[in-house]
Amino acid sequence: MRFLLPVHPGFGHFYPLQPLAQELKDAGHRVTIVTAAGFAQVPREAGFETMAAGLDWHESQLVETLPEIANIPLPRRGEFLMKEIFLKRSPTALYPSLLRLVADLRPDALLSGNLEFASPLVAAKTGLPIVTCSYTVRWTYWTLKRVAGGAIAALRKQFGLMPDPDLDDFAPDLEISLVPPTWSLSLALLRPELTRLVLGKVLSSGLPTSQRISGAKALVLQGMLAFNHSMTKRAGGLAREVRYVRPVSLERPAALPPWRTQLPDQPTVFASLGTVFGRDHPEVYRALATAFHGMPFNLVLTLGGGLEPGELGSQPANVHVARFLTRGELAALLPTMDLCICHAGFSSVMEAASFGMPMVLLPLTADQPIISQMCFAKGIALGLPAEALRLSARGLPIVWPERITPEAITRSVRHVLGDPRYGASARSVGEQLAVLPGPGAVVGDIVKAVERARGG
Repeated sequence: MRFLLPVHPGFGHFYPLQPLAQELKDAGHRVTIVTAAGFAQVPREAGFETMAAGLDWHESQLVETLPEIANIPLPRRGEFLMKEIFLKRSPTALYPSLLRLVADLRPDALLSGNLEFASPLVAAKTGLPIVTCSYTVRWTYWTLKRVAGGAIAALRKQFGLMPDPDLDDFAPDLEISLVPPTWSLSLALLRPELTRLVLGKVLSSGLPTSQRISGAKALVLQGMLAFNHSMTKRAGGLAREVRYVRPVSLERPAALPPWRTQLPDQPTVFASLGTVFGRDHPEVYRALATAFHGMPFNLVLTLGGGLEPGELGSQPANVHVARFLTRGELAALLPTMDLCICHAGFSSVMEAASFGMPMVLLPLTADQPIISQMCFAKGIALGLPAEALRLSARGLPIVWPERITPEAITRSVRHVLGDPRYGASARSVGEQLAVLPGPGAVVGDIVKAVERARGG
């Protein structure tokens, strides 16, 4: 079979989907990656047939490829990407390109991530089967309707498609979920601790009015979500059929870097803010490095390619700063770590969880505050104190970079490493992930779903 796989131009979108695409390819199927021209070399270098199409941007080069984002306040850039790029410009540019590729290449099916909104509309237009791979969150009817319903309706009108108020076209023939089966977005967002924190921020005079309004709206939506969760039968996912697979995004381990064995013999913490938004916050990197000066813990800090280690100044023997670590190096290093500090990106969280590693989370924007709440609900992570938090455009807690102090980081690290419940919960989640099938186990399910949809 031949599959077209449109991918947003970012490592956080390609890496979760890559193992499944590779398994299909290894099984003899043809997978063509469709992505922005400026990102196309990434899947090409991974060995995939790749075609450039759609909006030409790059998630790790936002200011360079989307210059107007420089005028967007940092905590609202994630919302800008969702509303303006994922739900508007990207599908508007990609939809006609995909229609042409479908006509020229005659694929058997579309394969797409659940944050890519052109493919379901192309499938509706052409009648092609579609298989969706969910990462970050699994859409329910209620959440998709609230987050994207209006934008989807506008796209349908723009493309001359009939209205679809029940979002039936976003119910794929098969959903492959990288989000573990016990991770519930609804339950995470209904946590009483979250309600109290957001309410405290709304009632505080220390936040800008816009953030307090966002928080108030979030509390209203939380009440609506609670009602929906208890009263409706549409609280589950959209797909007709779901297969859960183990999230696998790391490559085979490289050799352990020599500097790792030169660190002192004491617990070691790994820290990363990803490759997208972390580069906008050098002050957080400085606070992280400084927090470990004189601490009885080591720190391995990767800067995601956005800064140079020298910009953080000289470091003591227990702190190693790397500009960038390859995925192979990460695969070798992570099993030797005791705790992960990260921005709550999906891949970063799943990689830490797969090794049974507890976390301290510093969500910056985008989907990170949602993923953080799911981690808190599982008892595998701790956030920073309330005074170091502000509210996102969706009214969820994110870090306030200017208020992150080395002392706050130190307290959180000591708390997690000193409370065995975090480690026990993390190991339990790691064991749950380990028993899930790998992506190769669902290749046959994908083929059968496509054959059923095509009437075979």
